[in-house]
Amino acid sequence: MFDRIVLAPARSCTEYVTREVHEHRAPTDASVKLLTEMEEKARDRVIEAVHVGDATFECVIHTMKHPMDDTTEMVAVFSLGGKKMTVSHREQSWRTDKHAMVQALRDKMAAEIATAVLLPALKDFR
Repeated sequence: MFDRIVLAPARSCTEYVTREVHEHRAPTDASVKLLTEMEEKARDRVIEAVHVGDATFECVIHTMKHPMDDTTEMVAVFSLGGKKMTVSHREQSWRTDKHAMVQALRDKMAAEIATAVLLPALKDFR
């Protein structure tokens, strides 16, 4: 049974391997310029596609002095896009100057405007 040795004939053939070499180069100035131009055009198209209505702003500020408690109250009555809003700020007269009162009133107006403008847009956001 083990008295016979069988050798398989050696196979000889030639194989050719083809390789493709890809060069990855850094972008040139011209390609970077082209890319930025394309990005700007795309950004402009997106901004153009968004419809934004015209919102006019009108404001009147009233100042009232309350002698009973020595306070000054500033009331801003303003209209933004046809919606009338009112904001007031009251402070003791001797504590702050007019400039600080106007800034405080401005901050309250900004908060009221931001709430009125963003509330419809964010009401369905979860």
